Amino acid sequence: MHQFHMPQDVDSMDDNDLKLFPKRVEGPIPNRERQAWGLQAVHGPAIIMILAFVAMLCAGTVAYVVLWLKYHPGDYQTAWTPPGVVFTALAFVGWLLHMYQG
Repeated sequence: MHQFHMPQDVDSMDDNDLKLFPKRVEGPIPNRERQAWGLQAVHGPAIIMILAFVAMLCAGTVAYVVLWLKYHPGDYQTAWTPPGVVFTALAFVGWLLHMYQG
């Protein structure tokens, strides 16, 4: 981790340390003035957090149905309206993401 946070110390690494880093094996390095060692960190969505958010949203709407039916027995149409809107919105967002990636 030291080499990741302090790249100026790369010269002090020995051959054993360099074997641990992935290396570019296809074609020339785009900028020939620099060596290309190490990992490139990029920002991206955390799929676990997205799935946790969707699961909590779905669980909350299903809990709403249960509570609604407890106090309004037989009123299924009103009970399933908010979850229907949420599930439709989630499907639409998923479709938009699919179209954006494609």
